Amino acid sequence: GASYFKPKKASALEVSSRKDLFFYLLMSLPLYIALLVIVWRLGPSNLDLFGTTTQIMLAALIVSLAPGPVKSEATSFTVRQLDPAKTYSLIRDGQALGEVSQKGGAELPDAEWQGDGSLRITTSLDGLRSFVLQARPSKLSAR
Repeated sequence: GASYFKPKKASALEVSSRKDLFFYLLMSLPLYIALLVIVWRLGPSNLDLFGTTTQIMLAALIVSLAPGPVKSEATSFTVRQLDPAKTYSLIRDGQALGEVSQKGGAELPDAEWQGDGSLRITTSLDGLRSFVLQARPSKLSAR
């Protein structure tokens, strides 16, 4: 038989553009059609397992569960392949917010080091944002 491996991280599907949203809706359409066909087949015109009112309520429930855009107040992104020995300045919209390093942790509430060494940065969606992570020059030790 086939082996099933549990994914390391389970999270919601992030849709980043209108094109992706419509593609996601198109790909999930067969699932909703199949559920509606099941409700129709179990309804009063076929197997008569439940009445017309129940059939309409179930169909309305299935249609209301269809995915769509969700309003969000914040988003986050992950920066990988950072040198753990360096300290980085986090700059948002041209203004330095603070410093982050793996050794010293993140001084900022919006930045958090992950277990795999990546840095997760969270920001509000109230406008366009520009982020820069700038590595600070390392201090050379005197011999």
